[in-house]
Amino acid sequence: MSKKTIRAYIVFSFLFSLAHSFFFATYALFLASRGLNLLEINIVNMFFMVGVFLLEVPTGAFADTFGRKKSVVVGCLLSSFSMLMYFLGNSFWAFVAAELIGALGLTFLSGALEAWVVDALAGHGYDGEIATVFRREVYASQIGIIVGSLAGGYLGQFDLALPWLASSIGTFVAGIFAFFAITEKEKKHAPFRFTFAPFKKVIRDSVSFGFKKKSVWFVTLFGMFLAMSVQGMNMQWPFVFQKTYGFSTSQLGWLFVAVSLFTMLGGVLSKYFAGRIHQEKNAIVLSQIVTVIGMLGAAMMFGVVPTVSLFLFHEMGRGMVGPLKQSYLNHRIPSEKRATILSFDSMMGKAGACIGLFGSGYLAEKAGIPANWLTSGILLAVGVVVFYNLKNGE
Repeated sequence: MSKKTIRAYIVFSFLFSLAHSFFFATYALFLASRGLNLLEINIVNMFFMVGVFLLEVPTGAFADTFGRKKSVVVGCLLSSFSMLMYFLGNSFWAFVAAELIGALGLTFLSGALEAWVVDALAGHGYDGEIATVFRREVYASQIGIIVGSLAGGYLGQFDLALPWLASSIGTFVAGIFAFFAITEKEKKHAPFRFTFAPFKKVIRDSVSFGFKKKSVWFVTLFGMFLAMSVQGMNMQWPFVFQKTYGFSTSQLGWLFVAVSLFTMLGGVLSKYFAGRIHQEKNAIVLSQIVTVIGMLGAAMMFGVVPTVSLFLFHEMGRGMVGPLKQSYLNHRIPSEKRATILSFDSMMGKAGACIGLFGSGYLAEKAGIPANWLTSGILLAVGVVVFYNLKNGE
């Protein structure tokens, strides 16, 4: 049963990542084609982050109370609908509405899938290293992203709205797969109907846990700071490589393939990095020196080859932190609160991203993208120094 559980987890992650990645290389370009400027594009995405921030814990409680499978399937259906709205939309507020529905869908998924696989494997007596499962999931997700982003880049050559239609269909298919492939024991005392009582207790206890357990709070705050720092590059790289270096939409798709490969490489290197830096907390923080170097170097924009190389180097650093952070958190969270606390961590990350979106959008409009990237790199460098010197309570 452990192999079947892991296989379902890996296949779903591949399908969901494939579906979501069709628009990755063209997201900002699509919004710009509909008349939005850099700040407006970031504000649209801010609504998504705010929605996630507000909904993460309640939907995590839904997963803990009513079942992770229900949460995953509902999340897929809502995400599919939000992408269809993007395909049909043509105004700032239409995109805001799509982002809010997408945020609701993502929060139903966030934490629930990870909590399901950890608890299912524990129930089947799995004695392997859970970090290995997470690394395999990263590889599967990145392969899905490679295929999807490349296909989306070519679809965008015909119409920048087409990647959204492909994502909507693909996410719906992922939800159907989850309905049949994910199995879990039914909750005896949690029939599938909406009530507030169980939510209040789970939310109260989990948020309290997140604040009181310093080791969890430490890495949650660092994740929040990291998300705030990297949002500028997240949103603005297509404009840099298209307008400054003349990349076509399909070439942006190929660049995103390289992004995925370097993210995967970061996931591989995280294992060896953690072996050399024996404290988990230090491994998480110091891994982001790689991200800092890439951000600062890319901001100089010395030419297409150096800029691409350093941009990809920064992506490798970001790929390192994911498996390290997942393993760290799951070793410190009790089973009955796992989905909610993982959602709490994701919620705080989205809060950081929201701050970063507004700040980077404003700075890019006023001072230009290179200045924004440079500022973001310096900010993350300061954060690495500060968090390395902080204690995590262990």
